[in-house]
Order: sequence, then structure tokens, then C-alpha cells
Amino acid sequence: MQIVSESADNAFTRQIKNAAVALRPANIRRRVIELPTEQAIALGRLALALTSALAVAIYPPENQFDRDIIFVAIIMYTTYAFIVTAVAKARGQNFWAVQQGVDIVFTSAMMVFTDSPTSPFFSFFVFSLVVGLLRWNWRGALWTVAAISVALLLLPSHFIRTPSGLQLVDADLSRVVLRAGFLLVCGAMLAYLGAHRERTRRRFAQLAAWPRLRIEGPGPPPLAQSRPTRS
Repeated sequence: MQIVSESADNAFTRQIKNAAVALRPANIRRRVIELPTEQAIALGRLALALTSALAVAIYPPENQFDRDIIFVAIIMYTTYAFIVTAVAKARGQNFWAVQQGVDIVFTSAMMVFTDSPTSPFFSFFVFSLVVGLLRWNWRGALWTVAAISVALLLLPSHFIRTPSGLQLVDADLSRVVLRAGFLLVCGAMLAYLGAHRERTRRRFAQLAAWPRLRIEGPGPPPLAQSRPTRS
């Protein structure tokens, strides 16, 4: 009985030591840096979904119609984020494109029902830009900013619920133009960053493949040839 308790204590002590080692700052940084791209994207999406659910729960919209739609949309998006996180290792251009489209459509829908020109969900577009860069490099950043620009052009106005039905209300176009310009600049800078990274990788690949120069002509023989031979 004493031997069993001692072995259990030793196992518990080893677990504590392993946990302490894993929680060291250096190990945490290494785990974060070495995290696969798709897992990092999925965790970021899940964090945004949970944050938006918390924000809406703390400060829900005043309009009952908008509140119901937003709650349903956030529940669906959070469920979708959990599913994508569970299958984050799945690969494929079509699968990635569908995820990118869902993120942009969700953000656009949330902006429609939360005062589109001043909507806090606008910051979700920045997440889509970063995802486009991580997956498709500079081309992904450009295509994403183009899709977001089209979405912003379709959101200069928003709808309110009236006794007679939905009514279209003009929004602050100056704010829309300012935010569109901000996204265009961010997209252009991220595209430049992706192009610079791709050019740097290509240069390193060229350096790695650079042939070794052979030293020809008079001079001391190589070390392998200058060793004395045994008689």
C-alpha cells in the first residue's frame, strides 16, 4: 500500500514539474510561434465569435427585431467557429475560400443590423485581411480587400424597423469613405508585406542552392590529400 502511494506521489510530482516547464515563457513563445497557420486562424475566429457574443449579451441592440437576428447570427457563427476549430487541419483552396466568404458575409450582416457606419463589427474586416495574407500571401490580401470594398459599397445605408415595415435610412457617407480608405491602405500594406516576404524567401532559396566554388590552380592540397599514408 505504501509503495502504491509513493508511486502516485511521484507521478503527481512529475506532472507538476512538466506543467511548470510547459508554462515557462520561453516554451509558451515557442508553442505560439510554432502553431500551424490554420489552427491560429481558427482560434482567432473563435475568439472573435466569443467576444462578439459577450459584447451583444452585455449591450444588446434596442430594437427587438435587430436583437433577435443578431443573437441567431452570432449563435450560428460561434457554432461554425467551433466546428472549423475542430477540423482546423483540413486543407484545400475551396475550403479556405468558403471560410473567407463566410467571415466577410457575417461581418457585413452584423454591420447592417448594428448601424453600419458606426458598427463595432467593422474591425472584423481586419481579421479577414490578415487571414487572406496568411493563406494566399499578397494575392489573398488584394482579393480580400477587393471583396470587402464591394461589401462596403453595398452598406452605405442601413435598415430600421418601423410600424410600416423595414425602412432604408441613409448613413454617414463620410464615415463610410473614411473606413473604406482605411481598409484599402491596410490591404495595400499587407499585400506589400506579403510580396516582400515572398521575395525574401525566394532570395534565401537562391542562396541555399548556390553552387560551391571550386578552388583551382596552385596552392596547398586539400586536407584529405595531405594526410600521410600508412606504410
